[in-house]
Amino acid sequence: MNRDEVIRKLTCLIDVCQDGEDCCYVAAQGVVSPAFEALLMAHSSQWGDFAEQLADMVTILGGDPDLDHYPMGVAGQGWAELKSMAQGSSESAILHECLRLEAEALQIYQEALEVLPTPVSRMVVRQSRLLDETYQAMGMLCGPPVLEWPQSQRREGYLSGENPRVVS
Repeated sequence: MNRDEVIRKLTCLIDVCQDGEDCCYVAAQGVVSPAFEALLMAHSSQWGDFAEQLADMVTILGGDPDLDHYPMGVAGQGWAELKSMAQGSSESAILHECLRLEAEALQIYQEALEVLPTPVSRMVVRQSRLLDETYQAMGMLCGPPVLEWPQSQRREGYLSGENPRVVS
């Protein structure tokens, strides 16, 4: 993978992080549970931190995270739907939509991990692991059924590419 391809993949992840930051912030405004609101606000901040880390890596590689913007679009529509849900849906519906979007984001991270070179992938692995931990914490708030990544699909704290399964 050449430098420009790495930069494009990282800017795609930046888009995912920016969408996640916005989504979690807006979703937190639509929930009543203090625990869920706190989790969403912390996760919004985490997404923002990840975007900054990825932008720093793009800069180190000689790119400009603003000028080399790679429009993602995949999760953008889902995040927009969640924003509208946060204004009038039940907390359960908001949580389930957050979980669905988190699973999509984790899949995008996994796809990036399959092609990124090792020096860059170390940071992405760490971010993916932390995102998965938050995903699991959100699932615990949701109660059954939750999406669970099969244990056989976990490798060194990050996911190896298969979709989650519903468990009860």
